[in-house]
Amino acid sequence: MCYIMLDMQPYFCHVLPWKIVTIILYSKETGRMKFQNCKRNKYGKCNIPSNTIKRIKDGLRKLDLEVEYYPFQVSDNIYWGRVWIDSIRIVCNGKGITPELAKASAYAELAERLSAGLFYPVFEEQVRFNVPDLYNEETNRFLNYEWMEGYIYSHQDDLENPIRIEDLLANEKHLTHKDIKDLKNCGMAGHWVDGFSIVRNETVKVPINFVSYIHGSNGMAAGNTIEEAMIQATCEIFERFSQIQTIKSEKIIPSIDLDSVENETIGDMIKFYKEKNVDIIIKDLSLDGLIPCIGVLFINNNLRTDRLEHRILIPG
Repeated sequence: MCYIMLDMQPYFCHVLPWKIVTIILYSKETGRMKFQNCKRNKYGKCNIPSNTIKRIKDGLRKLDLEVEYYPFQVSDNIYWGRVWIDSIRIVCNGKGITPELAKASAYAELAERLSAGLFYPVFEEQVRFNVPDLYNEETNRFLNYEWMEGYIYSHQDDLENPIRIEDLLANEKHLTHKDIKDLKNCGMAGHWVDGFSIVRNETVKVPINFVSYIHGSNGMAAGNTIEEAMIQATCEIFERFSQIQTIKSEKIIPSIDLDSVENETIGDMIKFYKEKNVDIIIKDLSLDGLIPCIGVLFINNNLRTDRLEHRILIPG
């Protein structure tokens, strides 16, 4: 993966989610693909939150971006925070069992979104319609990912080892052969960058603009190391896959007994919500042990029956 904020949150990973196949965007470092295990701390991360926050803030400072952060405390061990950059209208949230973890979570999401350019749809609309003089060739180059490793503008059929458009759309049964052909010929499908298939152990070409359009932020993650980012991104795909398989087939899945939860911190959270008249149901979404995934349902009994919103608590 090419990451534009090396000093900020140095590893940003996008796992393409059309299959459970790991593809990461290519860089000179990831191109060697020599992964290493890292000793995790008590929070399951490769670094402490204060170091993560510092590295990201240092990177933002180099970019001359003014960032604001506001923390919220829900209970003794439930915290969340909001970080934003007014100049480019981007807002990210984070959560954690300590104030520092919540802050690191929010800043890491900000780094992830900035590195992926996900704030640019709003920017593009503003510039194109309100300040057209700024919508120049340089802006187009950025929006088309021309700054990434191995960029080329080409038709799929003229490339060696591409991730094929038709494979990305394999589950879209409503598309005709003509539709697929038209999509392959469209301008959005012409922007390609280098990626690396961990399963196939080889470099591939990825239609980055097209992937970003059809998948958004699914499979995207930031981490203290490339391995940490890859695990986070892959787990996100597992989560989406499990959810879709469960809902699509209307599976009846087992519940997990709340009393079986041994982790003291999680037990305290469950107790907190119960005292606030919020019911909790934990569901086993592992698809019979295939994927390490669970779902947690919160039922807020404090809302009026005609309220459709899903907020549990309103801080402040």
